[in-house]
Amino acid sequence: MSDAEDMEELDQFTDDTNLANPGHRDESSDSETSTSKSSGRRGIQLNVSDTGIATISRIIEEQLARDQEHECDDEISRRPRHGFISASDTIQAPTTQENRSLWKYRLSLIRRRFASAHSMSTLDLCKSFALDLFYRDKQASLLPISAAHAAFTPLTSVKQVHTLDPSRMKIFFTPWARNQTRSLSGDIYIQTVIHPDHFKETMAMGEWLVSNEYDARLSVSQSEEMRMIGVLLYSNQFINRDNLSKAIIDDPSWNPDEEDDYGIFNLSLRNFSLDNQTAIRILFVSTEVSKMEKMTQRFSSLYDGSSKKYPYCAPFLFVPLYKCTLSHEFRAQLIRMHMDRVGESLKAITIKGMHSLETTVGLKTSSGNPTYSTVKELLLGLPASQGMVTHFLFHNIEPQANSDFYLAPMFAPTVAGF
Repeated sequence: MSDAEDMEELDQFTDDTNLANPGHRDESSDSETSTSKSSGRRGIQLNVSDTGIATISRIIEEQLARDQEHECDDEISRRPRHGFISASDTIQAPTTQENRSLWKYRLSLIRRRFASAHSMSTLDLCKSFALDLFYRDKQASLLPISAAHAAFTPLTSVKQVHTLDPSRMKIFFTPWARNQTRSLSGDIYIQTVIHPDHFKETMAMGEWLVSNEYDARLSVSQSEEMRMIGVLLYSNQFINRDNLSKAIIDDPSWNPDEEDDYGIFNLSLRNFSLDNQTAIRILFVSTEVSKMEKMTQRFSSLYDGSSKKYPYCAPFLFVPLYKCTLSHEFRAQLIRMHMDRVGESLKAITIKGMHSLETTVGLKTSSGNPTYSTVKELLLGLPASQGMVTHFLFHNIEPQANSDFYLAPMFAPTVAGF
């Protein structure tokens, strides 16, 4: 390129700059510029004493620093205040968790009915649950489930989980069965940023619960551990436990002194077995640890097997398990008593078109004085048909949710027509 062409390009660049900045005076034009031509093969050398680059660089650096400060302030204001609970940083937790608060709550893990068989031990399932929780919530921990062990060190790290053994697992997990080896059905106490209402969602622990076929519910008592105190003989899987619990609490003999802290209980349906072979499905009663003795006495008095009016018209027999161990012979006797009264299996029919089961009905007596009863008591008093194992036709009458049908289980192992 010739010297003339070089000068042309320089002039064109200067003109373009002036067009892009009208009214702006180019300070570099006032600077001293000298040119010298040494030979025909050597190009023009320009010596510029002041271009203003240092000032422009300083202004740009200051502007970048201010922009970075604004970005940091915006990031802090947008940052979620509920902590990290998801599998990746791009997934945000439910917005119900505010001010980075931590929730403490007791959970009951329940193995779903008809769940597929698996080979994982209870210890491995417990580790799997803890690792998944820690992965989704970096602030989560497993707390000692018993109030007496509150001072023990909680599980807060993956390393602690990997070194967990069956003996130490008992501090953080209470199984429902005494010899439970391949199930995580039981109670656990956690601290997490995950709100209890969102625990079963996909972003929280929903994936673990579905893949391992468990359900999670808040424990009846959040203040302390619940433990088993006994069983209700002659109960069955058709009993509406919510209605039965309400009837027990509403009974006049329940909490006669109106104590504010009388205690709570929970009814659960489980197997009562003998040598893991013969088993019956009956209701188990559990209550808070501090109320075990009082509740045992209360249920023993309420369900004593005598001839009287029972809550919910359900004449059960309470067998205490608190501070006692049932022998092999006594367990076998209880199972025989249950089968002799209920039968080896229960069948049920549906009934429709009745008034409320609590509707009062007046009956005439031979003395002329009327007596009053409820529809449910009349139905449960119907005599049994020939060939049935008991004196009464129905075991209990249960309303069905979202339906006007009633389910009527029968003591009928062998009844013609069924």
